[in-house]
Amino acid sequence: MIFTKLFLFLLLPPPKKEFEELLNQSRRCFDLSCQYQVRLLRLTATSADKNFERSPYKILQCRKARIVRANLKRRHFQLIFIVQHMIRLMLGSAHQTDVILDGALLLCALHNDTTVQLGQSAPQNEGAAVCSNTFAGLQSQPRRIDVGAILQTLSKRRSEQCCLALIGCLLATCRMEMSIPSADSDTSSVEILRALTSHLQSPLGRSASPSRNVATTIPPSDTEDPSGKFFDNLAIEMQQGHTGIESEGNLLLERLIGDEENFQAGILIKCLKLCPSVFDKQSSKEDMVKWINRGTRNLWTQVGSTLEHVVLWWSSAPLACQPPSHTKYLRDWLLMVQPDDAPEPILSTLRGLGETLTMYVTTTTWDKQFRLALVSTTLPIDYSYENSPEFLPLNAAIAAHRATGSVAGSLWCDVLSTLTNFSNSCDQGTIPNELPLVEQIPILHRLDHSIHTMRLWAAEKAKALCADWNMKMFFRVVHRDVGACLEHLRDLRVPQLVPPDPLEVHIQVCVSLRAKLVSEIKINIEKLKQTAAQCIVVLSSVCSTTSLATLSLCFPQVKVWQTEVLQEKASDYVAHFLDEIYLPIVEATKDIEILGLTLKIICEAWLDHIYTKRVKFSKCGALNLLKDFDGVAEWIRASTSVPVEHVETLAKHEVLRMCEGVGRILLRKPEEVISMLPGPQYIKPDPEEMDEKPPLPPEMFVPNQIRWLELRAKNRRALNYFLCICGSGTESY
Repeated sequence: MIFTKLFLFLLLPPPKKEFEELLNQSRRCFDLSCQYQVRLLRLTATSADKNFERSPYKILQCRKARIVRANLKRRHFQLIFIVQHMIRLMLGSAHQTDVILDGALLLCALHNDTTVQLGQSAPQNEGAAVCSNTFAGLQSQPRRIDVGAILQTLSKRRSEQCCLALIGCLLATCRMEMSIPSADSDTSSVEILRALTSHLQSPLGRSASPSRNVATTIPPSDTEDPSGKFFDNLAIEMQQGHTGIESEGNLLLERLIGDEENFQAGILIKCLKLCPSVFDKQSSKEDMVKWINRGTRNLWTQVGSTLEHVVLWWSSAPLACQPPSHTKYLRDWLLMVQPDDAPEPILSTLRGLGETLTMYVTTTTWDKQFRLALVSTTLPIDYSYENSPEFLPLNAAIAAHRATGSVAGSLWCDVLSTLTNFSNSCDQGTIPNELPLVEQIPILHRLDHSIHTMRLWAAEKAKALCADWNMKMFFRVVHRDVGACLEHLRDLRVPQLVPPDPLEVHIQVCVSLRAKLVSEIKINIEKLKQTAAQCIVVLSSVCSTTSLATLSLCFPQVKVWQTEVLQEKASDYVAHFLDEIYLPIVEATKDIEILGLTLKIICEAWLDHIYTKRVKFSKCGALNLLKDFDGVAEWIRASTSVPVEHVETLAKHEVLRMCEGVGRILLRKPEEVISMLPGPQYIKPDPEEMDEKPPLPPEMFVPNQIRWLELRAKNRRALNYFLCICGSGTESY
């Protein structure tokens, strides 16, 4: 009966008189239970005395007393459990009123008195009493409820309301009055504030706290939407790198802290009046101040753990339903708050909110950016993104990179830049206890995975572009995209942390995991640096194959090189060959090393094609081949795509000397010795040129000169003359 009345009291609070009557009945039940347990215990102890005359009746009486006492004790513990459960429900009630709070404190007094009385009547060596599976919490002896447990329970209930009041104070605190027009600001800030202002009123339309009246709403403004003006000004101020807080807003934060301290003091006064047993001893003024500070600290700790959910989820328009950039905007602003901007309890709460939002912002931002990057890698490299606004990066530097790099590369740069900034915001020192290691570890893990994926994409895309001979996009990917990603990764700060305390196992695990991820990131960065060189190796191989394939289509027939007609200029196939192979490279890059390397590969492929086809050259054919080789230098000098500073370097490249040497070897006789010195000069040399070494003849640049002599065609004139002599001799017979 008492159990049912206690439960109904929580649903329908009765008048004060009925509740006092219910408490008296509960107290009377506890007193009678303790008295009967003491009598049964004495009866059991008397029956077990050896000096007492034993009889079957006494033995049966002893057993019955033991059974009745066990059942009574079980019911006693069940009633204590019900009272304790009702206290937790009443203290944590969402509809908190003074009647419910006073009733909870009166039940605390009843619970503590019963616990003390039970400890005095029960033996000290008695173990736990397991009533049933329904009361699993009674496996240990009931303990007294102290004031710390009451304050902690009330803090859990009050934290959400305090979050609403804190958000309102923040909106009023950070409200800036600036003369810059709102049209120049970030329009996304309006949606952020609308999501925040939705928390200023609870779903039931009640105030933030029933026991106080704090002015935490924003004063009316001349504009129709003051929230838009506030966050627009805040966006402009963040762009300028300065944040200021009005003194009136700071007073609001201090007033909020003072109101919460007054609320804690009011709870302590009620405890002294209604339930003094929650204190260990007679409380002094210093003890009251200590409990107020402890309760306030617990409250703001609960606010810090609840504020993230309030901002993100617990409203009709949660911030989690907005684009990830809005939450990132709020998180960046929270990390900019300085110690002078807010009192210490709220400052720690705001910093904790910024750190906890880091996890959400990292997850949502990385998911979106990484997904866009992966989608862009599956599209053609020259796909038009004009009608796809989701592929437009927000970073101005990355938007500028898009003009010189690929779209997919700019998205990868956006991913790496965002993760690098997130990681750097977590590394503000070297002491592990002061760093958000738990939030940084997922960032480093995603950064490691992103670098690895970007490197694989760059290597595979470079191979595909080489196969299509799309040199413009090839060098955009290899040089600009990879270089831009490495430029963002150079900003990554991962300092060596101070060794943690060996007793702090959780910190040790986090530090070890962070060190492992950092080492893997550095390895992937080194591999990314080597990707450009690996792609150039692929380019060299494909360039040789493509050159041979092009020559097989445009190289003149064999009989052309055995003619006796001299041409005045290079053949047309030379310009066609260079336009197909070398011109895309010249237009795509200005790197002299790559230009020289590809020119060498093209000319070597030219010579390999000649030797593989075993083309026989007459004297005029060899001279025509020399003119074709000279046409390469003429094409380089005439091309407007070749950088002016590299024209002479490429026109006098060593490989062109080797080609000239091949042509001169084809003009020599097999038994003729090639001199390493130039021929005699009959002109008096210049004294300034006397010290310079004479250049080597072109034949010296040709390896394995003997094999080229095999390509000399036989002298047809001598053969015809010999046949004529043989024919005339035959006629004389």
